[in-house]
Amino acid sequence: MNKAGLAYFYKRIKQKFAPRENGVEFIAGTQATVTGAFTGVTAEDKLYDGKTIAYYLPFASSGNATLELSLSGGGTTGPKPVFYTASSRLTTHYGAGSVILLTYLADKDGWYRADHAGTYSNMTAATADTAGKAGLVPAPGAGKQGSFLCGDGTWQVPINTTYSNFVKSGSGAKAGLVPSPGTTAGTTKYLREDGTWQEISEMTETEIDAIFN
Repeated sequence: MNKAGLAYFYKRIKQKFAPRENGVEFIAGTQATVTGAFTGVTAEDKLYDGKTIAYYLPFASSGNATLELSLSGGGTTGPKPVFYTASSRLTTHYGAGSVILLTYLADKDGWYRADHAGTYSNMTAATADTAGKAGLVPAPGAGKQGSFLCGDGTWQVPINTTYSNFVKSGSGAKAGLVPSPGTTAGTTKYLREDGTWQEISEMTETEIDAIFN
């Protein structure tokens, strides 16, 4: 690709992505009067599920609002219904100069205010035989401030939270916590398998000779 081609490529990237901020595209309404037929222009070439926009109203809204966007590749999205809540249409709720955060939901083929773009239920608990499902965290009841959320969807106090030191090597060896190295500060001792902190003594010449004999 030559320099001119690179320049054009960069220009198209800016056109495609410049209107977005943190995944939200700002779109100014193009309607010329108070109406429920909202219009605007998007940098997208198609409308996709989860598309979120910050829509500026140049005039107050009225009637059962719809939103039709002109696409960058030509054509439009067609008028899509705009909802104020999960089930009721947006009508006269906003005045001129308002900015509305809207999310498009493909399965409902409509725009919803971002805080009403869906209804959510609590997580589904896991069992010994079935996996759970993602969802909201269930509310902890009073007195559960020291509890943790379990896979079964309940708030429980952890069990087995008291641990002892490890048991030294031998027939009764067991895993456990590292014993305290004592209150005297130092850097020369190492933990031995018998559970004690010991300094590594320097080898004598006789001990070294024994290795090579």
